Amino acid sequence: MKKLLVYVAAIAIVIVSTGLAIAAGELNGTYISKSNKNEYIAFTPDGKFFLKQQNAPGNTEKPYITVEGTYSVAKDTVTLVLPDGAEADGKIQGDVFIDNERKQWVKQGSQPKGDQGIKLRHQSGNL
Repeated sequence: MKKLLVYVAAIAIVIVSTGLAIAAGELNGTYISKSNKNEYIAFTPDGKFFLKQQNAPGNTEKPYITVEGTYSVAKDTVTLVLPDGAEADGKIQGDVFIDNERKQWVKQGSQPKGDQGIKLRHQSGNL
């Protein structure tokens, strides 16, 4: 019985640890904001991202901004490197990218699994 418990615990550890890691290739695709369907972030296989996000409220001349940069993946954490060198971290949970302001971005062609969210944030303020 004791050996069975050790075996089950070992399997659970393997399942949990493999479930936390995501390969950069699995991240590839376009993620649409749950709160604004006109906002998206696209991750490419070569480690680059492109973001279209709503500008500051009231900016009718330029309602959206775009940002390009690079990204890296370590387990379930995605680090975005902005053109000025600033970094922003987010998390991947299934097909949902969650930024550091908990804004949710759902991978195009998938259904969200729960209420998760992220928002990209520049070190000196919001993008």
